[in-house]
Amino acid sequence: MMLYIENADGTPVDGTIASTMREFARSIWRDLYLRGMAPETWGQATRQVREEFCHEMERAYPALHLCDNHWKANALVTAIYSQWYRTINEKRKVLNIDNASQGDNSDHGINGEDESEGPARKKIKTTIIIDDDMHSSLLEPETHVDNEGLSS
Repeated sequence: MMLYIENADGTPVDGTIASTMREFARSIWRDLYLRGMAPETWGQATRQVREEFCHEMERAYPALHLCDNHWKANALVTAIYSQWYRTINEKRKVLNIDNASQGDNSDHGINGEDESEGPARKKIKTTIIIDDDMHSSLLEPETHVDNEGLSS
């Protein structure tokens, strides 16, 4: 996926390094998001945000610095930032809705947990299957007639 990122000897970085690069990039973006500096699209990023991202990435991964005008770091960010932003923004919206409906004013992380307690855990997805019998009883409520002919 990131074969364009090469080491000093011209070999592409391996998949493990590429994965850690992407995770580190996401950690920078989470920090920007929490500080209210994450743009909706990378094209809207301020000079300060772009410089901070490139500086941090190139400091942590020298292979990203082996180019002109930060094009490797910029290629990485343009490949994955938009999807990350949509996902994190949706999580934040859901969390804010949940907190508002529960009257929770505590300061939780993006995943709804105190981020000082370590990495967030994935939530288990559940599926509810409604069979035809249950479905029909939901759509057609039963009515009862008492002795005087009035329905209740």
